[in-house]
Amino acid sequence: MNEKLVTDKQGVCLIVLFIIGSSSIVVPGLDAKKDVWLAIIISILISMPLVIISSRLHVIFPEKDLFDIIETCFGKFIGKLIVFLYTFFVFHSAAEVLRNFSQFVIVSNLSKTPLIVPMICISILIAFMVNKGINVMGRWSETFIVIPVGLILVRSLFLIPDMNINNLLPVLYNGMGPVLKGAFTSWSFPFGQTILFTMFFSKFKSKKSPYKIYTLGLLLGGILILITSLTNILVLGVSTVSISYFPSFATSERINVLTVDQRLEIVSALIFIIGQYIKISILVLCSCKGVSKIANCSDYRFIVTPTSILMVNICYYLHTSVMAFYEWVAQVFPYYALPFQMFFPIIIWVTAEVRNKYFSKP
Repeated sequence: MNEKLVTDKQGVCLIVLFIIGSSSIVVPGLDAKKDVWLAIIISILISMPLVIISSRLHVIFPEKDLFDIIETCFGKFIGKLIVFLYTFFVFHSAAEVLRNFSQFVIVSNLSKTPLIVPMICISILIAFMVNKGINVMGRWSETFIVIPVGLILVRSLFLIPDMNINNLLPVLYNGMGPVLKGAFTSWSFPFGQTILFTMFFSKFKSKKSPYKIYTLGLLLGGILILITSLTNILVLGVSTVSISYFPSFATSERINVLTVDQRLEIVSALIFIIGQYIKISILVLCSCKGVSKIANCSDYRFIVTPTSILMVNICYYLHTSVMAFYEWVAQVFPYYALPFQMFFPIIIWVTAEVRNKYFSKP
């Protein structure tokens, strides 16, 4: 059972890396244009009640993950149906994130490399990580968290001379409508996805640990995304950011140390790769735990390799181009994710509270 134990620091590091994974290379909530910073702050505030719900579920059902909680609350038939839907959602999300990672590698550096090559390479590493379990994943995150966090701060510091405050003005020029739309988009990706951690977090050091892990992880991850997004807007301007597939990469090209071209866009690439690696690993882990729950198996490791192979195959055919991928993320994903990241968690929480109050044994 000790291999399921997550220390507070490891849990926070996992959530922070998960949040900055895909979002460190783009600007979430870009519908808000120059007010994207406000949209991100609002999305973080919207996510706070949901992380409290996640924490409360862990307190009501200690040493149980979300799949166990669902079956306990809704019974085997309905429970397994909901577990199946969640498993499909996280597996599909894993394939989408893998696609994003592979597209970045091809577009930014290896334009003549077949798309399948980075997919296979990272999938092998992901399968290895998932097989080792949450304990190793937590220790890995605890060790490597300093790299992306440090690079995000240093990157922003070096880009201060290129920043133009006029790129954020005037504030609320188009009203609150675009800001709220941007907040909804950035909530769905990445902040609302923190609910997925309930699928494998199950054992903590104390009852207060879930609240500390989820809240601190969300706030730290949110601050880092806010810093990255503000840096991109201040340096490039919203018009350039809007037409760039990977604006953080383009922003890092502006870094100039001692007036020498250093090719420091590798900074953004390294932040992105480390975050993406842990994010895809977490999504694959959730998928495997869901399949093992449906199959009534106590160990998920038997399905890790087949899941990784299937993910690569599906990922390859998901979208016809980078443009099609980002169009799906912006226009479809927020509504697609809404039931899984808001409606279902609230229903599960209310059911858990009622069951705990009226049907638990005295």
